[in-house]
Amino acid sequence: MHGGASWFYGVFVNLFKGTIKDAFVSALKQQVTNAISDINQQYVASFPVKTAVNDVVGINYALVYEPVNPYIASFGAVTNHVGRFYWLNGTTNCPYPSGEMIPDLEQLGDRNLQLMAHESFITSVGCAYLAAGKLALTLDQSSIPPNFPVQLNTTYWQFFLPNLYFKFPNAGMKFEVVGTSPPVTTIGTAALGETMTFNTTCYAILSDGTTVPAFTLGTDVAIGFTVALTKGNLTANFDSFKVGLSLLASAIGTFDVALLQTIADFVVSDIFMPILNGYGREGIPLAYISSKSLTLSNTTLSFRPHYVVVSTDFNISLDSAVAA
Repeated sequence: MHGGASWFYGVFVNLFKGTIKDAFVSALKQQVTNAISDINQQYVASFPVKTAVNDVVGINYALVYEPVNPYIASFGAVTNHVGRFYWLNGTTNCPYPSGEMIPDLEQLGDRNLQLMAHESFITSVGCAYLAAGKLALTLDQSSIPPNFPVQLNTTYWQFFLPNLYFKFPNAGMKFEVVGTSPPVTTIGTAALGETMTFNTTCYAILSDGTTVPAFTLGTDVAIGFTVALTKGNLTANFDSFKVGLSLLASAIGTFDVALLQTIADFVVSDIFMPILNGYGREGIPLAYISSKSLTLSNTTLSFRPHYVVVSTDFNISLDSAVAA
């Protein structure tokens, strides 16, 4: 300050070094919080909170209003969202609660956005597809290559299931796999896991084209894998893939599933795992997440118990967004 009035400003600054400053900061923070709350009520609350992902499921990203949301932290603004997928045409039951997620300030650094997703958010995808009846798959001879080591006809299977061949000689086969519970995702600091439960029913296809159920297996699947960001790609490595079989029903008499378990283990370890890891190494470019109006850069990925943390810079082109 210059001039005769500088002493006045000096007194004013000294006052702010004490309780007046603390009171001012406290009042300012309260005013900012109130202003954000007003904006939240007037504008944020009017934002769309659900959107369709495809013609089967949508995502609910409504704000959770307890506690105050959004709120101001020392490092920026924080918002909490529902984060649940749902079936567009009915009710979705997903009894997997979310949990506390703590911002990773070290990873955030000077980036301008951090996203945290709980494992229950990923599990809700399976809940929605299960509710829609879409966790189902049919495998028949047309579904597999001619040189595939396992063929779907009773003549091939007579060495593993003689009773199947005796009851349905020289018949075609198909398998219907139907989910009985949603795939459940678990997130750890070192690896991720996925568990799924299906009923797998084998049908004999008779010469007139009719199908007859032969047996049903309970099928439990457990997959272990890791995810990383590699040169701008979201990559995965599958290190375990286990399938457990149990006999639930049979029209060909009781039989030991041990030989079928051997086939399942062979198909998983020698066929599925190399294919999955091939796709996993190739990965998904982060550019796929970006668009003409939104660009991500300087992105990092880490895992905490039960949730994943993504920190990134982003740029929004308003001209592109309006044009879109």
